[in-house]
Amino acid sequence: MQDNPSVSVEIRSYTDNKGEDAYNDELSVKRAQAVMAYMSTKNIDRGRMVARGEGEKNPIAPNDIKGKDNPTGRQYNRRTEFRIIGDLPEKRIIYDMNRPEYIDKSGTEERNKNLQINNDVEDDGTPPDSDVRPGSHVGDDK
Repeated sequence: MQDNPSVSVEIRSYTDNKGEDAYNDELSVKRAQAVMAYMSTKNIDRGRMVARGEGEKNPIAPNDIKGKDNPTGRQYNRRTEFRIIGDLPEKRIIYDMNRPEYIDKSGTEERNKNLQINNDVEDDGTPPDSDVRPGSHVGDDK
């Protein structure tokens, strides 16, 4: 989320089926809030997150098999999921060549050449052939 400041997420936490429904609902809310608190310590703005407890709904594994407890299944059901709920294109970072992993002295000239825009040619507003003819390929003269 630090690399994508345009993204907002919903934090959904779940429980297994042990305990009363009301207890599991409350526990899942606390779990989601704890995840949100942790992420805010990593400088993620709380305004970009929504915490939601789902209780024991939507298990991804059986809590019991043929009436016998399934500890592994219950472990999988105690989880937190992140769902992207918003994306503001004006805040999107597509390529940041100032980040350390992009600072590489070899190939700098080639990389900069690839990022340049040709301002010598006027844009007449006509879409490229690939937009007009879906399925067309570069260099396809048909």
